[in-house]
Amino acid sequence: MAFVAKTAVLLLLWGLLLFWTIEWLIFPTEPGMEYKAGAIKDTRSDFLDLSGPYYLMYTLPVFLFATLTLVYLELLRKYPEREQRTSELPKWSRFWKKISNAMWTQPILVGTPMGILTGADLALITVVGFGFLWLFCNQLLPALDLVDHTQMRPGRERWMIKVGRVGTWTGRAWYLPMALLFFPISRASPILRLLNMPFEHAVRYHRWLGHLSLWVLLTHSITFSLHIYYTGGQVADGIFKWPRFGVSNLAGVIAMIAGIVLWVTSLEVVRKRFFDVFYVTHHMYLLVFAFAAWHVGEFASYYFLGCVMLYFIDRFLRMVQSRDAVSVLSAQVLPSGVVRLRFPKSPSLSYKALGMIYINVPSVSRFEWHPFSTTSSSLENSNDMSICIKPLGGWTRSLLDSLTESEPSKNKSGGCPLPLKLFAEGPYGPERDYFLR
Repeated sequence: MAFVAKTAVLLLLWGLLLFWTIEWLIFPTEPGMEYKAGAIKDTRSDFLDLSGPYYLMYTLPVFLFATLTLVYLELLRKYPEREQRTSELPKWSRFWKKISNAMWTQPILVGTPMGILTGADLALITVVGFGFLWLFCNQLLPALDLVDHTQMRPGRERWMIKVGRVGTWTGRAWYLPMALLFFPISRASPILRLLNMPFEHAVRYHRWLGHLSLWVLLTHSITFSLHIYYTGGQVADGIFKWPRFGVSNLAGVIAMIAGIVLWVTSLEVVRKRFFDVFYVTHHMYLLVFAFAAWHVGEFASYYFLGCVMLYFIDRFLRMVQSRDAVSVLSAQVLPSGVVRLRFPKSPSLSYKALGMIYINVPSVSRFEWHPFSTTSSSLENSNDMSICIKPLGGWTRSLLDSLTESEPSKNKSGGCPLPLKLFAEGPYGPERDYFLR
């Protein structure tokens, strides 16, 4: 019975993934436009207007996929499958396991601007790159060809019409990276658990998608601004219009400015030296989403609302978990200079080997949260857990200084908590021991 239930849920997951993928593939095509027109005709209501059909088409499948993923993971937890030794597996299964493990762990390209790339990284880049180019070029190339075959004389006016077409389809292709942007950074994401992907591995995909999204946003803004300026009699007034109905160019300008500020402050040179600035300005993504929706209409937000809402749910749960300060039970500076912190946990809390826990020490920095691997085990059945911190950067050195300055509680090992308070969230980790790959 458990096998049947797991198989049924897994088939539903594959079906939803296939449905959502096909929706994006037909997005710029004539069948896709007919599909959307039919869906709007059949599901549009006076109460939700266009929001209802777009929610059903693009947002609801994401919510259903996440919900069914949780159901599937719970079934795996309650009815675990017997782990077979590699020698017991059929030859084809051993070959597939070897290939899949190599895809995730073996470097294929080294020394690239994107760092070390595995087969899984290259597969993701290929799929997203193909999807973006498909959305961008499918209707753009015929539109540019149509401009060339008009009676319009060659020159600036014809070029500005072409630039406007580029602006239109960069804006529409922007929906795809935005629809994927927040999946990798939901720390407790059931989708990451299903893929058995640690958060620290997934966050690089967020960076790549973020760079792509903001390059596309910048290109869209520049090309459309040039189009409006030159086709409007070389007057910039049209760029700053916010009509009651239709496209609001001013809202698009605000979204672009917020995106550029967010982009610049997230660059590595800024993020590492001024983390608090990066953390605060990164919340400007709310402005980008809000004004992007006002720019073309709220229905456009439903293309990427699914991943955004999953991130909001994850962020809310993290906030609830870390709302209360934790008293450090003991802090020990080891001869190597490593700081070992021990703090309480619920006896029922279990976590995998090399699980990550994020801590925030307000006395060092109010905004900075840093991940550390757990050095204790949930198999010990104790009421506390420990992490080891090696002072290498400014934050970790400040933590060491604050501990060494507190002489009375310097090496306390009893049950009385230290004056040091911290906030913790996690632990996070793969569903199965990732290092065994």
